[in-house]
Amino acid sequence: MNLEIFLDSKLVVEQVNGNFKVKSNNLKPLRDKILEHIEMLEFVSINHIYRENNKRADELANLALDS
Repeated sequence: MNLEIFLDSKLVVEQVNGNFKVKSNNLKPLRDKILEHIEMLEFVSINHIYRENNKRADELANLALDS
């Protein structure tokens, strides 16, 4: 299975891709869990997208958080 992920957080993209260190001890287990799931897939691409190009996804995420 292939998966392409677009995030509006450049920091998270770089941390998950291994280009930046995760300094927060609270976030390291989350990053590790993401990497565990990624290993199960054939191909994963994690990319940065600017928030203004991601408005609909941002609206849906906020809707889910508010309910």
